[in-house]
Amino acid sequence: MIILSTLLKDHFYFSQVAPCLLKYLTAESFKELRKTNVFWKEQLDLAYQTHPEQATLPAARIKTVFKRSEQIEDFLEEMESHPGNPFIGRNVKISYHFPMAFNGDLDEEDNDEEHSAFHVPVVQLMERFGKQLHTLHLQFDNEGDFEVEEFLSAILRFTPNLQGFKIQEGFYFDQERDHITTNLLPKLAHLKTLEVETGTNFLTGSLFSSLCDPKTIQRLTLKLHLHISYKADPVASAHLSRFTNLRGLSISGSSLDVWDNVEALLLAGSPLRKLGVHFSQSEIDFPRFGLALAHIQDSLEQLTLSADVSSSIWLFADNFDCDVIQLPKLTQLSLKGTKAAVVPILWHIAAPLRKVIVMFSDYELNWQKFFMTLARFGETVAEIQITGVTFQPKRMDAKDYDQLRAALPRLRELKILNMQGILEPVFCISSLTRFIVNFNEVEDSARAFELVDRVLKAKTTIWEIMPALQEFIVEGQVEGEEERKVVKHVRSKE
Repeated sequence: MIILSTLLKDHFYFSQVAPCLLKYLTAESFKELRKTNVFWKEQLDLAYQTHPEQATLPAARIKTVFKRSEQIEDFLEEMESHPGNPFIGRNVKISYHFPMAFNGDLDEEDNDEEHSAFHVPVVQLMERFGKQLHTLHLQFDNEGDFEVEEFLSAILRFTPNLQGFKIQEGFYFDQERDHITTNLLPKLAHLKTLEVETGTNFLTGSLFSSLCDPKTIQRLTLKLHLHISYKADPVASAHLSRFTNLRGLSISGSSLDVWDNVEALLLAGSPLRKLGVHFSQSEIDFPRFGLALAHIQDSLEQLTLSADVSSSIWLFADNFDCDVIQLPKLTQLSLKGTKAAVVPILWHIAAPLRKVIVMFSDYELNWQKFFMTLARFGETVAEIQITGVTFQPKRMDAKDYDQLRAALPRLRELKILNMQGILEPVFCISSLTRFIVNFNEVEDSARAFELVDRVLKAKTTIWEIMPALQEFIVEGQVEGEEERKVVKHVRSKE
């Protein structure tokens, strides 16, 4: 408080210190501190906007959110005389859900009035403060005659400085429309991040053709609800081929058509560092995927493959009739879904992996087979995170434990979440410095707590068995207790 009081008296020092404060402020503290006086507010906002790298709180944590048209109207009235930027992080999210006209809640006339009541204040907000924004997120249900392109055109012409734009459209269009038929959307010259979630292909086509310059987009996220493939459309496919500067790509779809879009984007030759592909009701054609990955093998650093519960993505993965995929820059691999050919996938990738994430639901995994497969990356793998896996209680003899002990000599951190099954094999991984495990089942939790208690009291303790271990945490459910039990042990410094 003494420091803050001093800063209040000396504006010069405050402007010097403000960027440093960003390192220590939470989102709530930041908001409260801005209320001190006008000068503090201006200096903190300036510091955040000019020194974002200093902030520990990301822009997403301090975005301004509007969920009702009345909120926007009240905000505009309150900020009527505001001379500059009223948004802390220059980041706004507008989320609105229209009543269901087709369920009988509204007739057509009321539906039009509802759209207008939402449309008008949003346009007024953008007209007044849109040029201050760096990030805009629109989330709404599209129903009836609400014209998305016209709405976007009306508001985006007031946001010339946008660097990030995200749109989530919740409804699907019943009417047939040719996409990329209009050029209504204004060009956003500074846009680097584009995220689109939609059930229509003409919306993404319009965004590609007029809103952004594909050559300047560095991060692209496409979440497509319907069977949308741009490969069959020469115009749309041409737009995909223009994304030549992507650093991060995340794409999901509900059919094999998603492969067409993935291939078109990978063949564009972008220096992709992060790639995430999510499948629903689809299968991996791994040989085809491998050929596509070859086009980004010199830049790809992180790869995520995931699938929905209903997907048969991993069932098809037994057919790995292809060469090993060489990914010399890949350091992180994530496999997420329900049924996984984890081992075959790992066998068909050659990379200096440092982190492996396996996240499934009720998937049985063999300790020895999984970790011995990872031994292919033993000289580089330092961190493994596993979620929702049942480790099969296969009997392991002394030879098995010796092989497991030698498999991952550089593994430092192991985190197993929602675990079921046996825990004993962990204790032979002598390179670990940190181990975290949690259980949801009472029986598995009880067995784990008993085992930990036993190895701590044994003649040869866990600290001697695992000489590098500095910390291990076990969390589980105790029968009859509402709160989960957490046991944390740290190596003594003596």
